[in-house]
Amino acid sequence: MEPQTLPLTSLTKKGEAAEAVLKAPDGWVCILEPPHRSSPQNNLSHKWYAEIAKQRGDTLPIDVKAECKGFYGVPILCAEDAEFSAAYDRAIRPLPFDVKIQALRYWPVTSLMNKDQKRRYLDAVYHDQTAKGFRLTEPEDAS
Repeated sequence: MEPQTLPLTSLTKKGEAAEAVLKAPDGWVCILEPPHRSSPQNNLSHKWYAEIAKQRGDTLPIDVKAECKGFYGVPILCAEDAEFSAAYDRAIRPLPFDVKIQALRYWPVTSLMNKDQKRRYLDAVYHDQTAKGFRLTEPEDAS
């Protein structure tokens, strides 16, 4: 039997998941976790990075993304994931700001978030950036 990821999106899918659990060999582990971020959430965040970069005129969307990951995403994950927090504190936190932003281009932050964490991240980005005067696409239901 191969490892499986079974989204619980309907009663039928839940039944299939229950059947897979019943057929699993003794000793296997079943993990239930909230859904990861959604495509609409990802699309919206990348649209905002491009909008901010264009309005700033002095940076690339990838750098805006790195800054947003650092200012809004890292605090969310550090508060909720001790392993992430410890790794971040060892590898990234001691770096000077400009080096930290470069490192955050490659350090996973938002890709580790579930839907609720990504929603809170998007809310923080939107409220803070619009308060700074940036015009961002209005979020619809990016859930």
